[in-house]
This record gives sequence, structure tokens and C-alpha cells, in this order.
Amino acid sequence: MLARVFSIICYVVAGFFFYSVALLAFMELPSLGGKSIVMVGFLVPALLGLWAGFAFSGYRCKLRDTGLVLLSSSGFTAFLIVTFACLLATDDLRRMMAPEALSAFRDYASGFGFLILIFAGGLISLRAGLKKPNK
Repeated sequence: MLARVFSIICYVVAGFFFYSVALLAFMELPSLGGKSIVMVGFLVPALLGLWAGFAFSGYRCKLRDTGLVLLSSSGFTAFLIVTFACLLATDDLRRMMAPEALSAFRDYASGFGFLILIFAGGLISLRAGLKKPNK
């Protein structure tokens, strides 16, 4: 029971870092190398959290759990993007924000590409994990 609680905590931490990587993909940084280093820096704790969750759950249902973590983080990122777009649609918020505050999140191609990649990976993992019998 306690191991299951720890595995869920590790999966939540992994999901947070996957969400952070997906959000960083939308940032426009001066160099692609710098952006890649930052994204890998956040991807390492995501993978470590996922691995720790596997370890606490006894390496059962790895594909299902990976799919759930990836789908949850991509869904939360998509929700945040829609929320931010709705907020920016109001003139009141745009007047309160400095124009350069919005210039950081302009790399839509890599942002949506990475978001689709996480979503597709999560969907494939979840479907494969649900088809495979648990051992």
C-alpha cells in the first residue's frame, strides 16, 4: 500500500516535469542548443521520476503508467495553453502586461510538435499497456 502511494507521488513529479518540458518547448530562446540543453535538463528528472514510480510499483504496468503520465501532462499543458489564449483575448490583461512579457512564448512549431509527440506517445503506451496482460 505504501509503495503504491510512493509510486503515485513519483508519477505526479514525473508528470510535472514532462509538463515543464512541454511548456519550455513553446519558449523562444536565442539558440536552439541552449533550448535543447534546458529541455533535456528538465527531461532528466521526468524520466527519473517515472523510473522511480516503476520501481515502487514493482515494474508492473509500465506501459499503462507511462501512458497515463504522458497523457495527463499533455492534457494539462493543452488546458494551460487554452486558458492563456483566452486570457490574452481580453483587452484588460493585455494592457496590464508588458509587451515583452509575451515575446518569450512564440515558438509554436516546436511547442505544438512536442505536445503532439507527448500525446501520441502517451496514447500509444496506454493502448499497448491495456492490451498486454499484467504479469
